[in-house]
Amino acid sequence: MDVLDRAESVALLRRRVPSMTDDEADRLTERLGDLPLALEQASAYLEATELPATTYLDLLRTRTAEMIGRGRVAGRNDTLATLWDLSLTALAKQNPAAVHLLDLLAWMAPEPVPLDLFTTHPDLLPEPLAQAVADPVGFAETVGALAEWFLARRTGDEITIAHRLIQQSLRARTTAVSTPDHTSPASTVQELLAADLPGDITTAPGNWPRWRALLPHVLTVYEDITTNPSTTTNYSAWLLDSAATYLQTHGRPGDAQPLFERALTIDEATYGPDHPTVATRLDNLATVPQELGHDDQAEPLIERANRIRPPA
Repeated sequence: MDVLDRAESVALLRRRVPSMTDDEADRLTERLGDLPLALEQASAYLEATELPATTYLDLLRTRTAEMIGRGRVAGRNDTLATLWDLSLTALAKQNPAAVHLLDLLAWMAPEPVPLDLFTTHPDLLPEPLAQAVADPVGFAETVGALAEWFLARRTGDEITIAHRLIQQSLRARTTAVSTPDHTSPASTVQELLAADLPGDITTAPGNWPRWRALLPHVLTVYEDITTNPSTTTNYSAWLLDSAATYLQTHGRPGDAQPLFERALTIDEATYGPDHPTVATRLDNLATVPQELGHDDQAEPLIERANRIRPPA
C-alpha cells in the first residue's frame, strides 16, 4: 500500500478536520504511517465523533487493533482491519510459514531484521516456518509472500515489517505469553536473540556489528517487559544485561542503566536476593555510577554483591 509524503498527509487531515493543529496532524500521521486509508479512516472517525485529536491519538496507541477497524470512509466498506484480515487469511492458505514469520516480526522492532537470524536457528522456530528456512528456495518464497501482500519489505538480506500499524494490530491478535502447549511469538523472539547474540562484548569489537544490527530488537524486548512483565522469559535478564553492556561500551551509560536495573529485578525475582547471579548483576549495575563519577551510589551495590558471595 503506497504512502503519502508527510506534507500531503498533514494537509489531508487538516482539510478534513480543520480544528486539528499542525502539530496534532503531524503526530497523527506519524502514528498512522502516512497510509492513505488510515488517514481517511481517522478523519471519518474524528468527523463523526468530534473526538479531540489528542484523545484519538491516545486510543490509537493503547487500542490499536480496535481503532483501525473504526471510521468508515464514504464509498467503501473496507477498513485497514478488514483489508489485513483478508490478506492474512489468503496468506495463511498460500504460505502458512509466512504468517509465522510475520508473527515473529510483530514482536521485534519495526527496523530491519537480518534474515540469517532465522536461517541460523531453525530448531527454535515453529513449524512450518522451521521447514521453510531450511530450504533456501522455500524461505525465499516465504519472504516473497510477505512482500507480495505488502506486509513486509525485503532489502538484500534483511526484512522489515511494512508498517507499525500492522505490527500493533498483529500483537493485539496474538498472546505474548507462553502456555504449556504453545510457545508465544514474543518468547520465540527472545530465544532467537539470546541464541544469536554473542556474549563477549567489551573486549570483542568483532562482535559489535551483530549487536548493532539486533540492538533495536532487544530494546523492544525491554519495552515489552517494562510495560507487560508477563512477557519476561528465561532469556530476558541476559538479553537486557548484555545490551546494557554493549551500550555502556559505546559511551551510553545513561541508556544502559535502566536495562541493568531491569535485569537485576528479573534475576532477584527468579533466584532470590542472595543468589550469585544477582551479585553479578549488582556488579554490572555498579559500573554505571562509577563511570559517571558517582562512587557513593556504586558502593552500596558493590557491598551488597560482596555480602552475597561466599568468603574466599
